[in-house]
Amino acid sequence: MKKLLAIVLLFAAVLPVVGQMDSVMVKKKNASKNQIDLDVQFLGVEGVYKRKFLNKLYIGYSFGGGLLLRGNGEETFFDRIKHKLFFDYQLSDKIHIYQGLTYSSIFISSSDDNSGVAVGIETGIFYKLHKIEIGIEPSFMFFNEGDWRFFKEKINNYEFRGVITSLIILKIPITFLNQLIN
Repeated sequence: MKKLLAIVLLFAAVLPVVGQMDSVMVKKKNASKNQIDLDVQFLGVEGVYKRKFLNKLYIGYSFGGGLLLRGNGEETFFDRIKHKLFFDYQLSDKIHIYQGLTYSSIFISSSDDNSGVAVGIETGIFYKLHKIEIGIEPSFMFFNEGDWRFFKEKINNYEFRGVITSLIILKIPITFLNQLIN
């Protein structure tokens, strides 16, 4: 009995010294691999799906419609249908940036109104306010007048139209919309 008591006292004295204090890992609340957002712009919306690729890096696709308004001070561009493939990087809990390629059916309001397709390299930066994010998407745009079927013309037939940017974009997570509805 004395040996059993000595062993219990030994464990009671040794465990607090060599025991692991933080052995239990707490999983983050929003540590999901997938995210679905709704980007609300001036005259259009865009659905965004992204999947975690590495620790802070996501890969994603978006599809938008309506009249997604963009401009460069000289011309106004309206994306009727827009596709985007992108990489999204979380700089911090509040800020993330992405780099993507866009392909869209577009209408240009300028001195000579015309429509066609646009291919662009787009960069977005967003800041998180509570659950909703706010940001802009500047891009380099290449334009080809005429038919909007997928790359009917060679890429060297596209004309560089300058650096354009969107108006302010509100990015709303679908989970947040569900909370508002319920």
